[in-house]
Amino acid sequence: MKNRSFKLCIALTFAAPSLSLASALQVSLSAVHPDQVLATWEAADLGHIKMGASSEKEPSGAQVRKFHGPLVSAVLEKAMEKVPGDLKAQVDLVIFRNAGGESVIVPRSLITKYPLLLAQEPEGLTLISPWTSKPKILQEGLPVDRYTLKGVNRVDLANARETFGQGVPATGEQFDDS
Repeated sequence: MKNRSFKLCIALTFAAPSLSLASALQVSLSAVHPDQVLATWEAADLGHIKMGASSEKEPSGAQVRKFHGPLVSAVLEKAMEKVPGDLKAQVDLVIFRNAGGESVIVPRSLITKYPLLLAQEPEGLTLISPWTSKPKILQEGLPVDRYTLKGVNRVDLANARETFGQGVPATGEQFDDS
C-alpha cells in the first residue's frame, strides 16, 4: 500500500459575530493538488449535524454553564465520509484554531470516546470539553480542562508523526530510548 501524506482542513469563516453563526464550513483534503474540497456547509446546515448539550464548569471560573452545538465527532464523521479508509485511519490529532493564533490539540480518540462540542456562542463557535459533566474523562491523563477554545475558525485533522516528526510513537508503540 502506498503511504500517502495528507492534511485535512475544516475552515470556518464568520461574516459577523452573531448567534445565527453567519458562516461557511469548508473541508478540504490537502494531499491532492490542488486541494480537494470534501464538504462545504452554510451556517444553517450545522443544524443538520448531530447536536449535543453539556453543562460545564468554565476553566476560568467556578460558574457552570449550559452549552449547545454540534458534536465534534459528528462534524468530523460527516467531513470524512468520502475520505478513503487508509487516509481516515491516519487521522489521530484534531487541531482547533482561532483567528488570534491560539490552538488546542486534541487526540481524535478522545473525541470519539467523549462528547466534545462546538458550542454556538455569540462570538462564534467555542470548543467545549465535557470535563465536569463526564468526570471519567479526567482519568485519561490529558489536560482536558484546557480543551476549550473560543472563536474556533479552523479545524485541522492531522497525523501526529506528520505534525511532530518521526519521534512520535504510533499508538501502542514504545519509544526506543537506546
